[in-house]
Amino acid sequence: YMLFYSPVGNFNFPVPGIAYQWNPNETLQMAIGIPFNLKWRPTERWLIELNYLPVLTVTAKASYQWGEERWLYLGYESFQETYLLADRADEDDRFVGFEQRLIGGVRWDVGKRGTLDVHGGYAFDRYFGTGQNQIGGGLEDELDLPSGAFVGANLSLRF
Repeated sequence: YMLFYSPVGNFNFPVPGIAYQWNPNETLQMAIGIPFNLKWRPTERWLIELNYLPVLTVTAKASYQWGEERWLYLGYESFQETYLLADRADEDDRFVGFEQRLIGGVRWDVGKRGTLDVHGGYAFDRYFGTGQNQIGGGLEDELDLPSGAFVGANLSLRF
């Protein structure tokens, strides 16, 4: 059992969630419910991951372990980013961005605590705007961006 709450999320109140964690063996892990999560290792080198977090976050990724510390991956991502704006006239307004992506890349584990991810792909169905939420088309000054290719890199350090 859980409660989801984000002061910049689509809902201005806690949303209940319930999921059953099922680990039938070392190659399959699932959280069945909301949120949904699946990690499956069909072979020693392949990893399939599916995730759903209400309302608009979906990821699907297939990864191949190439060497001890390197992974090649392909996937799909659908997500939103939301920010509270400084000096906003309405305290409930926020800046919202939404994007879907087809993505591929290489991830290296750097030591015990680091990860370098170099990726690229195609982004589509991208829009940004201000408002209280994006469910039901509640955005003002909406800007639709054209679809296009992208490249990126991330360096993550865990402590």
